[in-house]
Order: sequence, then C-alpha cells, then structure tokens
Amino acid sequence: MQTNNEVFYRLAEVLRENVPLCNDQLASELTVLGLTRTEAFCAFLLSSMGLDADSVMGREIYRGYLPKMVHEVPAGLVLDDPYVKAIGEVYGRNGNKVLTMERLEPYVPFVCGSFICEGERVYPQLGFLTEPVRFPAVYENGLSWMSAEPNEIVTLKPLAEKAEGQVVCLGLGLGYYAFHALLNPRVNSVICIEREQDMIALFRDKLLPFFPRSSSLTIVEEDAFWWVEHNLEQTDPDTVLVDIWRDAGDGMSCYTKMKELQRGHAQWQYWIEDEICYYLGLKKEIE
Repeated sequence: MQTNNEVFYRLAEVLRENVPLCNDQLASELTVLGLTRTEAFCAFLLSSMGLDADSVMGREIYRGYLPKMVHEVPAGLVLDDPYVKAIGEVYGRNGNKVLTMERLEPYVPFVCGSFICEGERVYPQLGFLTEPVRFPAVYENGLSWMSAEPNEIVTLKPLAEKAEGQVVCLGLGLGYYAFHALLNPRVNSVICIEREQDMIALFRDKLLPFFPRSSSLTIVEEDAFWWVEHNLEQTDPDTVLVDIWRDAGDGMSCYTKMKELQRGHAQWQYWIEDEICYYLGLKKEIE
C-alpha cells in the first residue's frame, strides 16, 4: 500500500507538469544500449518522479511497477478513430464553453486505461506517443473539461460497443460515446441527458452535423439525477451510460448517488468505474 501511494503521489506531480520527458534523440541514446523505447521512456519517467534506479524505492518502482503501467500508444489510436476523423478541425464558443482542438505532444505521459490490480499492488495505466496528435476538446472557464483524448477512446469506446437497444447517456459532452453507440448496429436509438444549455447549443451547431444516424439521437436538457428519478422507468432503456464527472476524484459522490438510484433491467455502465471504486475504497480506509 505504501508503494502504491508513493507511485500515485509522484506520478500526479509529473502528470500535472504535462511536458515531454524526452525526445527522439534522447530515447535513441538509450535504445542503442539495448533498451526498448518503452523502457527508455520509463527511465526518463522514473527520473521525473524524483527517483533513482539505484535506490531501493526507485528499483522497486522501475522494475515492479512501470513495466505494467507504461505503454507506447500508436498515433492511429486517435487519428484513425471514427469520431476524430468525422469531426475533423472544429472550433466554436457558446457561453463559457469553448470548442477547440487540443494537441498532445510526443513523450508526454498521459493516463490511458483502467487501473490494473494484482494483489495489493495497483498499476495506473499510462501512455506516451512518438508523434503529435490533435483532437476536439471543450474548455470551460479556461480549463479543459472534456476531449477525445486517448483515455476517453480506450475507456468509452468499448462501452459503446457493448451497448444495445435503446440507450440513455447521462452526460452529453462532446458526444463521443453517443457517436460510437450510433455506429453500433445493435443500438436502436440514443437519448442524451445534459443539463448545460451552452453545451447542448454548441454540440448541435458544431458537432451533430457529423454524426451517423443523427435522427436517432435525442438530446434532453435536464439534470441527470432528476431525469433518472422521474423518467427512467417510463423510458425503460436497455443501456444506461453514466458519464457526468471530469475524473475519478470528483466522480466519487456522483457515482455513489447514482448507484443508489440505479434500477430496472438495463445494462448500467459507469465511465472509469474501476478508478472511482478504488478511490472510494481508499476513502473508507482513511475514515
């Protein structure tokens, strides 16, 4: 547990910096010594975490954690994604919501995938690219709120591919999940519940024209919790996705509240559920 906490704390500091840890030349200098490109990146990551591979803690994290945490992500994961390809370069503004293009630089570490838990060890999943990629993003009051980044792709797309029948999506955002659900032949229709009027207007104006089967998509301006309490049973969906939080930290209270409201025969899906449950478990231990 202590090593898990050390990894999480040091990693959070590195991710907050959001800068490249090396470049092609520096990575090549290590690969000629026999390291793979991922191993070379891990060496730079360890240094950025303030650790030395010769120390006890550094050795444990470099050998025992990073190999199960870090992966080179092909640029095609983003560039070849049907949503990213369909939307293309897109810009707009409505109220405090700004739709723009975000760029992810090579060798910048980023969260990419659900935690892997083995015994007492927890391995957060990280990725890095070797070429830049661009993708749509929404900023709110100057802060990135949602985007079609790699982590969204690897965590939301598989959920959309498992959806079926009538789908309710609690939270609209960029419509990434809704887009892929509409590509799914087992999905009949999608209803998105979104409380932010500015986001709905921006979506309808700038994003909806690029959607497949757009006539099968309905957007309802309403609070997700209120809608579930008052409209879920009469709508009787087959799949419900809950995606109303920015990250696992701010999702804990919303997740707990929505789980109490969950009912019916539908397949309920929660974005980054494993991560939220992990943090909820830590919170209980502290309390």
